[in-house]
Amino acid sequence: MIAFMKSEQLADFEAAMSRRELSWDEATKAQWVQIQLGLEPKRFKEVLALAVATRRKELGLSQRDLSEISGINQRDISHIEQAKSNPTLSTQVKLLSSLGLTMQILSK
Repeated sequence: MIAFMKSEQLADFEAAMSRRELSWDEATKAQWVQIQLGLEPKRFKEVLALAVATRRKELGLSQRDLSEISGINQRDISHIEQAKSNPTLSTQVKLLSSLGLTMQILSK
């Protein structure tokens, strides 16, 4: 019963946030995404996806260009950017270093 009530409350909250997000500009939406991703440690794939896609676009690279630079298959890059895959640490390091990014592991 408690789980049902919590899930109803969560659904209500998410619906309210969706309505509110419709009026936000792109910068505010991007900040909200960063806040959401930072609050949920299990969403590593989404954080990685956002970082890779954003940096690749900043550098003006296509996924194919990044594939040639990093040695990672273009299909794999696409899946990483869509948060559909769980890349190995070596793949993450190759990809991030190709983009001039680093990864930090912090203790709580």
